[in-house]
Amino acid sequence: MGPGGPRRRPRCCSRWRAGRCCPRCRTPGAEQRAFAAAPRCPAPGGGDCVLDTPLTVVGKDHRAGKGETWRLRLAGADGAAHRPELPDGDSLFKAPDGSAVTAEFWHGALVALRLDGVRQETAATPSGLHRLPLGLGLAAAAAAAAALWQALWLGRWSRHNPLRRPWQLRAVREAAIALAAAGGLAGAVDAPGTPALAVLSVLGAPVLLAAGARTVLLRRRDRSCLVDVPAVPPPGRVSVPGAVSGPGAPPRTLGHLFLVADRGTLSTALDGGLAARPYPAPLVVERVRRPFRDDPVTGTGRRPLTVECREADSGAPVLLALDAPDAPALLAALRA
Repeated sequence: MGPGGPRRRPRCCSRWRAGRCCPRCRTPGAEQRAFAAAPRCPAPGGGDCVLDTPLTVVGKDHRAGKGETWRLRLAGADGAAHRPELPDGDSLFKAPDGSAVTAEFWHGALVALRLDGVRQETAATPSGLHRLPLGLGLAAAAAAAAALWQALWLGRWSRHNPLRRPWQLRAVREAAIALAAAGGLAGAVDAPGTPALAVLSVLGAPVLLAAGARTVLLRRRDRSCLVDVPAVPPPGRVSVPGAVSGPGAPPRTLGHLFLVADRGTLSTALDGGLAARPYPAPLVVERVRRPFRDDPVTGTGRRPLTVECREADSGAPVLLALDAPDAPALLAALRA
């Protein structure tokens, strides 16, 4: 309740701040424009206008720590008490007790204070309510565009590139992350309005292009899925995280998460050698490549590789999945 009796307050103001907006509520941008265009009230109860009311500072409340807040305790001539929250501890918060301030009420909310030519808006002002939704919208638009492109690529052109992580998807994903970050940061900047926020989000275009070009230049040159693994001397017994798929592979329910290679033999183990189970047939390494989407097993590292093998006796295909840094030592132990 503001000065001059009960005043109409749109439900959307409080509902927007509480995150429970209904379809009948005004958007944050419309709320801000209505506040900026509101005239001064000629008298209390004047409708959609800003009412100037004299108040007196009677105290201050400062809560430090996480979520720091600054509140003034004000009193009106009619004895009504107000505790507006200020954005910082400078300016009007330093006004001594007993100071006469002019309060601006809009739809019953104390939205700003004035003292000696200094004006400071309170936390109840609708100014800037559009920043967070706009920033989230810009970020969501970039993510949605990337998801749409990936779905289109997977549906129409994926048969030409079986790689699990093709550059055609990585380039768009990295670019979308850059653009989404630019949009989110634009929503957090104290910009004067929507055009300025749009300009700030567009400033992320160089980062967007750089991220996409980087991936394209790194990946498009190498159209082959094969990977060259440097040869190293046989290191003896090697145990690395990985998985195996083939006729003699253990069931996945056993939880064998390690590959153990020693003098040309392969085993799987629970933890670097615990309860090792030898593969029933000797293996012949054929090639090393990047993972395909239809591989039954895939490495979980940041640089997964797939080693194609075959059983020496039956010729049945066997796949080993591991991380790239572990590949040289494992292959050397298998070929020993």
